[in-house]
Amino acid sequence: VQTPPGSDPAPTKVNGAAVAATTSKRVIPKGINPQRVSRMMKNYYADSRSKLAIRNLLNSFDNLPNPAAGRVSISIKKQMRRDPTLFIGMSMVKAPLQTIEWWVDSESRDARDAAALSEEVLGWYTPNLFRLALRALDFGWQPFQVTWGFRDVKVENKNLGVSKTFRNALVPVRIMDLDPAHVHPLLDPETRDFIGVHMGGGQLTTNLVEQRMIPREALFVVSNDPEYGDPRGWSLLDNAYKPWWGGELVEWMALRYFERKGDPPLIGTAPGDRVQDENTTDAQEEDPIQVMLTGLQNLRSGGVFTMPFEVDPESKQLKWGVKTLEVAPRAQEFIPAINLFETQCFVGMLVPGGLGMAGGSSFASDKVKQQVFYTSLDRAKHRVVLDPVNTQYIPRLVRANYPGVA
Repeated sequence: VQTPPGSDPAPTKVNGAAVAATTSKRVIPKGINPQRVSRMMKNYYADSRSKLAIRNLLNSFDNLPNPAAGRVSISIKKQMRRDPTLFIGMSMVKAPLQTIEWWVDSESRDARDAAALSEEVLGWYTPNLFRLALRALDFGWQPFQVTWGFRDVKVENKNLGVSKTFRNALVPVRIMDLDPAHVHPLLDPETRDFIGVHMGGGQLTTNLVEQRMIPREALFVVSNDPEYGDPRGWSLLDNAYKPWWGGELVEWMALRYFERKGDPPLIGTAPGDRVQDENTTDAQEEDPIQVMLTGLQNLRSGGVFTMPFEVDPESKQLKWGVKTLEVAPRAQEFIPAINLFETQCFVGMLVPGGLGMAGGSSFASDKVKQQVFYTSLDRAKHRVVLDPVNTQYIPRLVRANYPGVA
């Protein structure tokens, strides 16, 4: 929350590090405020067991009933979302949600000004905010850091019948998306409520400034299917991880096969009896098999190999020769497995059959899958787009400017 000029508090000292507590003349939401969080963190650092206490705070989610067991890391999900198959599947899910129409309505005439102000300010950040919020479908959650400040807001809303300028309104002046790989959720050790996030990629530190604790009031958190109080919900890519990994393995095997097919192993033939070099004075004998092996190594590394011309008097065949290993084509053996894993990836993301999937399915089956797909889209619209706005953004904005309305 930005404060008016001249109202910044004096910094306090925590383990020799200067920390400025954020204050404001106007309280936004109820609950745990930054001052309480700062005091709580100071008590941890002042404790002789501070490192253990901070570690327990940061790892508090690990003690919950198994929400994170087998969770795919954010770095792996970033690789998965660049996969062509998963990219088209996620695009099918996100495309309808990026074009939804939205508005802010009021149930009473007294709250029309608050609704008009909320709709005007939210329009500053859409549709880009909704596009970024849909990353929760990729990573399970998407936190935003919100900076509040005082602005004059001019509103012209014909639907609500509001036409006025709100002087010195406390509104979000900046909404920045945070990388889920570099933030960790924090719980209140007493109530186990979500109180904020820790920045720094999971690295523990005794410096509160380096720790970068962002309180809940300064966050806008979008979660997809959160469980057990964990704001890090479940991604659609979690269901597709196993077939994606299997498809990557099969494609690697196929590429290895094509490499060997294009550059096959060499087969060399040579006489089996040892011979003596006539150009040498000593009686040293040469092994033809060893000579051929050395020659094949030269050919494999891009060199040359000169072989003697010797004919077997009985079979009339050359004693020395080099050829490639010929095998039957097996490229088609990989295609069914790759198609199977791609189909399972789409099923994991609830994308109906026939939309980008190899082979497709029957009309009746596609009809049922499309109904499930549309139902899941409607649920995602509320979870990822509407609910965070209705439960976080609008209540905070209304409480900050109209304490008697909310």
